[in-house]
Amino acid sequence: MINKLKNYVTGQGARVEMAFGNPEINGPEALQVTLTAEATDDVLYAEQVILQLRAIERSASSHVLYSDDLVLDKQVQLSPGQPSKWEQSVAIPPHIAGTFVGKHSSFHWEVRGRLEAAGIDPKSEWQKFFVNRIPTTEH
Repeated sequence: MINKLKNYVTGQGARVEMAFGNPEINGPEALQVTLTAEATDDVLYAEQVILQLRAIERSASSHVLYSDDLVLDKQVQLSPGQPSKWEQSVAIPPHIAGTFVGKHSSFHWEVRGRLEAAGIDPKSEWQKFFVNRIPTTEH
């Protein structure tokens, strides 16, 4: 009972991890993401499995210039020792800048997985990926 309460309050009811098939995106390619989640101590019920995508500009302060939540699944039951996996191809909007790092500012993309569950939502860490905007020349 104490573990269940602790997990409810801390968001540690499940381990949520992500892996990239291609952590560098060129031009119009899509990001390939695999999200894996497994309950830690007890069965966990999640309303939704969500992949969060955002683009952040950092200079003297940080600004989220783009964000999107992609629902991968609904009404999920996770059990300890039985990892569940979701694979997703994520289109990167072409009108948003690519990754860059300058002397006084930067712009980067990141993604994380999140389970919408009772209490604090279990989630992975934000993971950066590289978006290379290849210039096109039109004749």
